[in-house]
Parts: sequence; structure tokens; C-alpha cells
Amino acid sequence: MSETMQACHERYRSSRAKEGRLKLSTSCTECHRRKQKCDRKRPCRTCTRRFPQVACIYRTLDNSSITSPIEYLLQDRTASSSPCREVAKITCASEQEAKNSQNGKPAIISYYRKLGSLYQDFAQSHDLCSNSVDLHDPSTYQQLLTTMVSRMSGIVEGKMGSHENDLGFFEDSNENSSRSWDRDPFIRDGSQRMEARQMLQKVTRCPKPSSFSITSVDPLHYLGVKPVAQSSELLQAFVNQVARYVTSIDGRCQPNYYNDVWVPWSMKSPLLANLAIFTASCYQAEAYRRAPKESPVVLRYKCDALTQLNGMLSNKDTSTSNEVIGAIIILIINEWYWSGYEVVQGHLNGLKEIVRLRVGLGELGMSGFLRRMILLTDYQMAISYKQEPTFPHNVERPGIHPVHMNSPFIRSRDKFSKHIDQLDIRRETAALLDDMRSLLLVVLNHVDREMSLSEKNNLTAASIAIKDRIFALPSGTGDSDPLAGDYIYKSCRIAALIYCKAIVEKVSLSKACTLWDLDYLWVNMWKIRLARWKQIPGIFLFVILAALPAAQDTAHGRFLKSTLKTTAAHISIDNWNVVDNCLMAHIKLSRWLRAGAKEVIGRSEPKPLEFVHMYEC
Repeated sequence: MSETMQACHERYRSSRAKEGRLKLSTSCTECHRRKQKCDRKRPCRTCTRRFPQVACIYRTLDNSSITSPIEYLLQDRTASSSPCREVAKITCASEQEAKNSQNGKPAIISYYRKLGSLYQDFAQSHDLCSNSVDLHDPSTYQQLLTTMVSRMSGIVEGKMGSHENDLGFFEDSNENSSRSWDRDPFIRDGSQRMEARQMLQKVTRCPKPSSFSITSVDPLHYLGVKPVAQSSELLQAFVNQVARYVTSIDGRCQPNYYNDVWVPWSMKSPLLANLAIFTASCYQAEAYRRAPKESPVVLRYKCDALTQLNGMLSNKDTSTSNEVIGAIIILIINEWYWSGYEVVQGHLNGLKEIVRLRVGLGELGMSGFLRRMILLTDYQMAISYKQEPTFPHNVERPGIHPVHMNSPFIRSRDKFSKHIDQLDIRRETAALLDDMRSLLLVVLNHVDREMSLSEKNNLTAASIAIKDRIFALPSGTGDSDPLAGDYIYKSCRIAALIYCKAIVEKVSLSKACTLWDLDYLWVNMWKIRLARWKQIPGIFLFVILAALPAAQDTAHGRFLKSTLKTTAAHISIDNWNVVDNCLMAHIKLSRWLRAGAKEVIGRSEPKPLEFVHMYEC
């Protein structure tokens, strides 16, 4: 072959290769993954014939054409005239200003100057509970969801596209991020500041979308979740981080029904998968010290989940399914953490109506797991808001149970003083726990019945004697005190004094626990590793329940709520009757304490955490 013919042949092969690469780069992601021909329509003909139906998404492989991560996320789900696109343009301009700036000001300053008008009325736009909606009427549950979605959809459309931290991006190389830690009023010590910054980066760092491959979002097609990089990252965060602490106090899970069955099953549901992403986005927003109800990302995922839930409630085949029940339980827990009483009660009444249509708790299936989830959630709401449980049921006696599950709330032949070595506690700790068990059992025997004058006098005398005996125990505050380093003893002692004060004065636990008591208990109980509390979950539950009613409206409340939920779930895995009796005993104690005194159920919203709490497992 002549040299001219060879040159022509090489040029032809080169042009065909370039044409093939061009077609590949302009194909939709699904055709590109399957190596199929794509006609590049929107949607393409190949994707319209697929079953099940998948989203036909176009994405260029040339990352240089994407000016910022925010435009990368918005290019597939917004129109050119959308408010989100305008926000993205402002963000890109702010990034360019930051690059050209000589004074080193963060890009966020100019960004907020340009978006100031968009955020002026943002906080006032979150009144999700309309006065026209009767939250205590189960028939209006769908109306409640519709109202919430309609309120949030406008917020999401106008405010989506907040700065990169709202979307979960964290730049390690940005010097300005370290300056914000230097100005942090809550972190004063230099070593603590560096440790806090490293911990926050480890927990909340999310790479930019340009670092994701196309295959990282492809599995979301099969989960019914919109395939964007942010959703993929949040879903992975839920499965790898959040789900670990649902049934394990220290995050080290043993084989159980939740991790082995519930999580894989729920990930196959588009509704529950979206709620998992919504839950992870709430934790991410709080890690960035932003209230979840003020984060456009959180509101967008919440709006999507509520829309899906409302659609399933409108279908007679799915309106009472286990999928819907699980979704409402997740919503109740999230609203309990980050919202107010009215919204929680609205979801709780909706759940009550669905369970009624399912003919009670006994017909839910899933090996009784769904029933236990409902009852635990009901207990937690009743304890937190000082009300009676919504789902009455028969509580069976705990029977024989492991020693480490022992709690002062339940009757047991095994005294704490007989198992000091097995529980690894001091004799003083065991003595006060035995005293508290005796006192609590006497009180519980008089619940829901009229006491005679002699019984009242005997109970008062016994409670005062036990209170004085516990108060006389060493406080452990002195340096020379041998109990100064025993934080389990100090936590149990202050918790026991709170219970005794409430019983002697017959006031609620929230009134018996002063601010000093709460702070002192908080400081001591979190000096103990979570792995140690996991060894004695019955005692840990006793301590948490003493402080939770008083911490409901404080900055510590959300963390105590999550700890109560995890501890109760951990005990319920193999010892359901133990946690059932413990929580019911606390409900009866609260009922006895508020007898004769009408208290207003707390309706204030929880305060956001002003710090990132760090502890050792």
C-alpha cells in the first residue's frame, strides 16, 4: 500500500474514533452504562422502552465545562428559567470573585450579600402547621401532609442553591474555612479547635460531585431515588453511619433484625430510601451548625418524601402497608428531634388511624418488629411530652433476664449488690440502686388507686429515709475522695436524688431536675465511654429517663432523645419484656407524680445544639 493510501486510512480511523468518543460523551447515562446506541433525545427512545422505567439523564464527561459543583447538581433537574439556576449563577460569580480577590475574604460573604433579599423572610416561611388543620383528627392526616408539602415547595424552589456547605461540600484546602474555626466562640483552646475541625471534616466531609463516577449514582435508579451525587452520598452516610447507632449504643452492631432484614428491605422502597436520605441530611445540617428546618437541602428531601407518602396514602392498595407505617415512624422520630409537638402529634394520630385499619398491632407481621417499633416510638413520645401512650397494650412480666439488663424499674430476685463483680460497679452504686428499686416498686404499687392516710404516711417516710440515705453517700467531688473518678456512681447518685425529690415533693421529674442537676449529670454521664454504658444498658436507661423530661427544651435534649431511642432499641433486640416493663414503669411513675396537678404538655420547639458533641465509644 502506498504512503498516500496509508495516510488516508489513518485519517479515516482517527476521524471515526473521534466520532465514537463524541457520541459516547453525549449519550445518556443509562445508554452509556449499557454501551447501547442513543439517539440523544430527551428522553431517548431506548430509555422510553426500558422496564422498569429509568430516568434518562445526560451528562458530559468533560468536567471542564462544569463551572461549579452546584451547577453540576442543578443541570439535570432544573430549567434554564428556574430560580435555582439564577442562584447557581450567583454562586458561580461569587466563586470567581473569591478566586480574583486579593484581600482573602471568603466567597460566602459576597454570596450572602447577593442573596440577602432571598433569605430575608426565610425563617418566617416554616410555619408548617396551619390553624385550619385539626391535627388531632386522624381523617385530616393527608390534609396535614398536603399543607406541609405546599408550604415547603415554594421555599425549596426559591431557596435551593444555598452555598456549598448547605449541599454538603467541605473544602480541605480552603484557608478561609480554618479562619472560621479561629473565630468560633465555643472553641477557645487551640488543641480543641484543631481536634474539633478534624472531627467535623471526618464526619461531614462530602467530596465534590466531579469526583464521583457515573456508576456511583447508577444504583439509585433501582432504588427509585433520583440519581444525583448528593443523594448517593447521603444514602451511603445513612447506611454506613446513622444506621449503626439505631440499635447499638456504641455503633458496633451485632446481627439483629434491624440491620439484617429491615435496612435491606427498606432500601428497596423508594419512599423509605428517600426518608433515609432526608434523615442523613438532617444530621449533616446540624453538623454544619444549621437548623435542619432552615436548610433548603433538608426541606427539598422532606418535601419529596412527604409527596411520595401522600401518594401512597391515596392508593387503597398501599395506604395501610408496612412501608407506609415504617415511613410515618421515621417521620415521627425526625420531627421529635428537630420540630415541635404539634407536628409530632399530627403524624402520631395518622399512625393510630392506619393501625386501627390494620385491626390492631398484632396483625402487622415482620416477626413482630414493626409492632415493637411502634410501641417504642409511642413510649418515647409519651415520656418526652408527659402524656399517656397512644397505643395501649398488655405488658408481660420480664421473667428471667440477663444480669446486665437489670434496672431499678423492674422487679427482680437478683439484687445489684449480689452482682458487683459481674456488673463492674462499686458497692455504693449497687446499694443506692437497690434502694431506688425498693422505693419505685412501692410507688408503682399505688398507681391508679386511692391511697389510705396510713399508706401515704408510710410512703412519705420511706421516700424521705431513702433520699437522706442516698444524700449521705459521698458526693465524689473531693480530690481525695475514692469515688471522685467513678462517674457511673456519680451519675446514678444524682439520678436517684432527682427521682427521690420528685417522689417526696410529688412534682414532675422536669420540675425536680434543676438546671444544676442537669448540667452535673450531663458532665458525668458523658465522661463514660459508650462501650461501657453498653455493658449496663438497664442502668443507663435509668439515668437517661431521670434527665430527659427536664432536657426536653434544652440544647442537650436532642442528644438525650437519640440516646433513649438507641438504648431502648438495643435492649429490645433480645429482651423486649425488659424494656417494655421499664418504660411502662416510667409512664406509671409520671402518671402518679402528676395526679392531682394538671400540667400543660410541652409544646415548645427544641433548641438547636450550639456545639458538636464529641465522645469516645
